Amino acid sequence: MPDASALRPALAFALTRLSPVWEVPAGAHPRTVTLHQLLGREALRGAIELHIHSMMTDLEWLLDTCPAIEEVPRVCLVHGSEDVKLTPRSRHPRYLLFDPPRETFGSYHSKMVIVRKRDELAVHVVTANFIFADWNNKTNGVWSGHFPVRHSSEATVQASSSTAPTATKPTRETHGANEEHIGADLYRYYQALQALGSSPPTSFRLSSGRAPTAADAAGWSRLRFDWILHYDFRSAHTARIVASVPGRSAGRHKANDLEKWGHMRVRALLAKHPLPPKFDDAPLVMQFSSLSSVGTDDKWLRELVASFCGDGRCPLRIVFPTEDQVRDSLEGWPAGASIPCTDENACKLSNAIRQYGGGTALAQMCKVIRLRSVCVQCASGSSLAHGLGHYRCNLWDAGNFPMHIQLRSKLHIRKVVRACVLECACEKRY
Repeated sequence: MPDASALRPALAFALTRLSPVWEVPAGAHPRTVTLHQLLGREALRGAIELHIHSMMTDLEWLLDTCPAIEEVPRVCLVHGSEDVKLTPRSRHPRYLLFDPPRETFGSYHSKMVIVRKRDELAVHVVTANFIFADWNNKTNGVWSGHFPVRHSSEATVQASSSTAPTATKPTRETHGANEEHIGADLYRYYQALQALGSSPPTSFRLSSGRAPTAADAAGWSRLRFDWILHYDFRSAHTARIVASVPGRSAGRHKANDLEKWGHMRVRALLAKHPLPPKFDDAPLVMQFSSLSSVGTDDKWLRELVASFCGDGRCPLRIVFPTEDQVRDSLEGWPAGASIPCTDENACKLSNAIRQYGGGTALAQMCKVIRLRSVCVQCASGSSLAHGLGHYRCNLWDAGNFPMHIQLRSKLHIRKVVRACVLECACEKRY
């Protein structure tokens, strides 16, 4: 079993490794990682705190698969599913569960692992839920960063710190000479999470559907994140975490906060790191597992494309699997449960949809890239990931709260999506 050092040096991206039962040739995925490399005994050796973010988490399966988790003194699980509950095995004071409140059609969709040690912080942004199928049967991705402790007298990390998180955002004095780094992104995300949990809007609900109580709100004080300030993130100067949090109803996404979250944050970052002129006509290629509503017109879609393409208009191509690909995938028809899409949403984008060209393991990971002179219909999940090399700034979505997904008959959806793919005849610029 490869150890955690396979993800070194400091920054790396890799696909997840399929289960051996599928008998995938070793050469098919020369650079893949397993869950053990993130949460195995070697990876957690010396860990004093572990944070796991996921929409869906099978806690018993996770502890069975990675028993070293039970040796970590403090485990924080931030989740978005009512099925996540402490079991007799995990009903220990070191396990802390956090259920972020969300809007009526919202969800907590972040997927991330943070391993805190005295001398190092490991951050793994993943695309898989922490359930068996996502780590064994589907193509997912992992971005990993390893950051050393800051060498200063005030940055000594205490294993059992009782310091509560401060309400002050990172400054030049407290977080190094430059606020614009992945550590500041992570800190602001935790700030927003705690603020939302401790003082949710009255219309927000937990994953179970009930309104948060005063006790629920008070529990968010246990989510400590001041330790982020103790680590040095300068090695990740080209990587950023772009998070999404609830907007208008939570009092955010206006004035100076508009460019802190979501695609407007992407727009602000790419404005500082523009692509070379040779990419001016390159299409914007999006591949994802859930196709939600784009609204009654294309206004929001134009905003989204503008954020990734600058002020100019560019062709949009959406890569999505067909009915035949779902049927012939490793999981067969059950794989369709992971790619929700309504016929209405699919056909609104029929001019942009292109056939997914990956293998028999359906991709659950999400990618947004600009490609030149590439046949998108032939691009697999791994080759699309390699296309990220064209970016001067890697951007990863660490959260997507407000997505509205309608789960309908998967067989009907697959047929409609396939029809939309076959009807694609023209290219539309947004």
